[in-house]
Amino acid sequence: MEIDWIHRPDTLNVCFNALDRHVIHGRADAVALRPDGERPTTFARLLEEVAAFGGVLRAFGVGVGDRVRSGLTGRDGLVVLLACLRVGATFVRDDSAAVAMPGGGVVRRGGQGDELDWDVVLRAGRTDPAPCAEVRADAPAIEADGRTVSTGELLESSTGWPYDALARLLAGEPVTMAP
Repeated sequence: MEIDWIHRPDTLNVCFNALDRHVIHGRADAVALRPDGERPTTFARLLEEVAAFGGVLRAFGVGVGDRVRSGLTGRDGLVVLLACLRVGATFVRDDSAAVAMPGGGVVRRGGQGDELDWDVVLRAGRTDPAPCAEVRADAPAIEADGRTVSTGELLESSTGWPYDALARLLAGEPVTMAP
């Protein structure tokens, strides 16, 4: 698999390699996500959503080295994961949280009380989408199942969610997802 490094072999951005790179190289309209029973999502559309959610994370003060807890899976979970990777935050798998950010921001579908609604947040994030941060290869990227995986380790083979989905996107292949 080809990887675009910011500064080889120290800094890169996995989100850039999973999305931006394919759009830049003329694959914007290629299918990135193929959800069962739903319309496929292109690399360009997924990049737009991820950058928008990354903008929301930045608006909440999330940046390189911060931790974002999420229990979301499927399409929304992948958007949160890629947005975390985009801004350099560590994605922490936490089944008790929708999306919980440092400082107390919580996002979920149909938000209630102090929670923010997913669709509203994405619309707001489109006004200031996040660029890709420079992330050290040894920085923590994902905390799940009792282990921490670094940014550089995400480029190696791992199995299960979200590693399989990331590997397919990095290779420019569509991810098939259950509803």
